[in-house]
Amino acid sequence: MLEVGRNKEGELLWLTLKDIAAALLILVGTGLFVRYLPSICDAVLFPRVRWDAGLRYTFLTLNRYGLIFLSLWWGLSAVHMNWSSIQWIVAAVSVGVGFGLQEIVSNFVSGLILLLERPIRVDDIVTVGDQTGTVKRITIRATAIQNADNQTVIIPNKEFIARMVTNWTLGDTYVRLVLSVGVAYGKQLGPRETSAY
Repeated sequence: MLEVGRNKEGELLWLTLKDIAAALLILVGTGLFVRYLPSICDAVLFPRVRWDAGLRYTFLTLNRYGLIFLSLWWGLSAVHMNWSSIQWIVAAVSVGVGFGLQEIVSNFVSGLILLLERPIRVDDIVTVGDQTGTVKRITIRATAIQNADNQTVIIPNKEFIARMVTNWTLGDTYVRLVLSVGVAYGKQLGPRETSAY
């Protein structure tokens, strides 16, 4: 047993193998549940609701984030790590985030905005900067779009928030396409002339 602090009443808290096993069980169980969450939703929830692919993706992603956060909180509680025990760790991480992880945090927050406000969705055709393609994935850090050359372009999420983005299919799936056609202005060709010998 290991002493890890005191509770609100001043009693000593001990870390035991049972506590560690419970925390590991919580984390592993949540990890397995999150892994199979898409299959569970496909079988139970999605047949009963009329959600498009983008809304389903948003639902699954936000639920994954929420479940991971809750499992970490529950796992830390199982090993008696309350807020007063870990506040110095949070403070140190905050300083590190402030100096070295600004881009990652910016992309993470931008990803949450994309998932909640849904200005772009999976399967939308978008243009950001000089890249045009179909949105395939929106992850914590970046969004993957597939262009006309079948290349997957990874774009940081903050680009979709800070720059002008054209979503070709947000309002309607019908898209007008303008094609430039060139015409030759040379000698006009007439019917073929034949000559007899």
